[in-house]
Amino acid sequence: MDQTMDTAITEPTPTDTGTTEAVRAALLDDEVLQRIDAATLRVEVSGGAVTLHGHVVSAAHRERAEAAMRRAVPGAPLHDELVADDELAVAIAQALARDGQTAPLVLRVQADEGVVHLSGQASTAAAAVAEEIAAGVPGVRAVVGHLPGDVGPDGPTRLPAIGTPVEATDGEVGRVEAVVVDPRFRRVTHLVVAGRVPVQSPGREPEEYPPATLRKLVPVALVDRETPAALFLRISVEEVLRLPAYRDDAFVAPPPAWRPPADYAPADVRFAVAPRNDGQRLA
Repeated sequence: MDQTMDTAITEPTPTDTGTTEAVRAALLDDEVLQRIDAATLRVEVSGGAVTLHGHVVSAAHRERAEAAMRRAVPGAPLHDELVADDELAVAIAQALARDGQTAPLVLRVQADEGVVHLSGQASTAAAAVAEEIAAGVPGVRAVVGHLPGDVGPDGPTRLPAIGTPVEATDGEVGRVEAVVVDPRFRRVTHLVVAGRVPVQSPGREPEEYPPATLRKLVPVALVDRETPAALFLRISVEEVLRLPAYRDDAFVAPPPAWRPPADYAPADVRFAVAPRNDGQRLA
């Protein structure tokens, strides 16, 4: 697992910056947190108060994170917003047991860094209900169905950070500006990629190609792999240029009551309008 950690600081002061670095170092100094949870932990410091965001595998790991923070900055106010996978799985199982349509089903619930996996036997209708219930539990990053009637997105779950560089097979095409989320599964289905790329021009050498501004809608299925430094697509720059342009009128902001995955602020997320105004649907 990658041993990097995100930090977010609101209106940083020298003291806040120092506190952030001290807490971050203390979390990474814990051998258990470093090897298991570090990639999903985020530290926010404002006015000396420390907020811990992200996902840990268990309540015991949350306690380790809190202890590490208190060793780093004794006496600092702590707001713990960590989500423990074991507690999240229990909360989802209890929510499924309370619903009349899903209570009779024998379903297995697993949570891995906030990504919830449902398996078992269910009809298409029952699978849809179960996945919607799971997605509605606070702290869920995404829902992956392994049910016979599942109709959710295929492929690996991608939760790229806003601002991540996006590389085609033959060059960078921009950065992630926003993400399109399917609210039923809390899954990122498309990336809004913004950037400037050189466009082939007859009679000119490649280094003389004029740059073109793009804002493209890129299906996450086109992501071949990702690293902490970048997303790598399985298509070329020319193929990216042929993808649909992102259009504001084809998307809406999430409703105020909807909480995005912990990886994103509400302003980072778009919901698709279906059908599109031009009669097309997302690729």
